[in-house]
Amino acid sequence: MPDQHLSARDGEILIFLPDRSALAHAGKIDGPRRADSTDQRCRNHGARLKIADELDALVSEWTSVQPRDAMVEGLIEAGIPCAPVRTVEESDRRSRNGAA
Repeated sequence: MPDQHLSARDGEILIFLPDRSALAHAGKIDGPRRADSTDQRCRNHGARLKIADELDALVSEWTSVQPRDAMVEGLIEAGIPCAPVRTVEESDRRSRNGAA
């Protein structure tokens, strides 16, 4: 699935991932479980589909410890479309303050 609704440390985020390894390619996920362009299992779309569950778990593990708003800012800077998933209370507060 190209878009992912994921848990962040302090909320939720929607990330558009045309390629499940996009976060690693953008340098956002690092460490021993990183799956990137040097990983032959990620060499093409078909290969990535074979490890989709592993990549999804890697992305979920990474997002779960990241602060939502900082993650949104960093992903947008890296060219990865995303948005915070706001609660009703956040949306109401933002609309009262004149924010989009």
